Amino acid sequence: MYSLTYKVTTSTCDSEGKLKLYSALQMMQDCSEMWIDSEPEVKDYFLQQNMAQLLATRQVEVIRVPDYKEELTVTTSVYGMKPMFGFRNTFIYDAQGTEQDHHKAYFWYREAAFQGYQPAIDYCKEHGYKWY
Repeated sequence: MYSLTYKVTTSTCDSEGKLKLYSALQMMQDCSEMWIDSEPEVKDYFLQQNMAQLLATRQVEVIRVPDYKEELTVTTSVYGMKPMFGFRNTFIYDAQGTEQDHHKAYFWYREAAFQGYQPAIDYCKEHGYKWY
């Protein structure tokens, strides 16, 4: 799992002081992109094979929209791998975020991306990620 912290600022709010969906998606995308940097073996494999991740699908569920100045924690983790696809969940929580109760998340984001072949799957299996 990888996490980033944010604070809802004026540039991320709409005219009513609520976090814009676009801003929430940017936070989630940033967290997903930073995850690859935290996994050097996967990143190196992609570089050696001249491969990249390509977002294939995205599903977003809005549970509650955060307000101006709220502190947030964005988390992302892989929940499955197939030979051509990887699957991850990304959540936005309040600042504590430690409870990890997905029913209390503000936003929930699931994506499937084209990615590496067998070596990437082997790495994820070795590190306890679920593999299908």
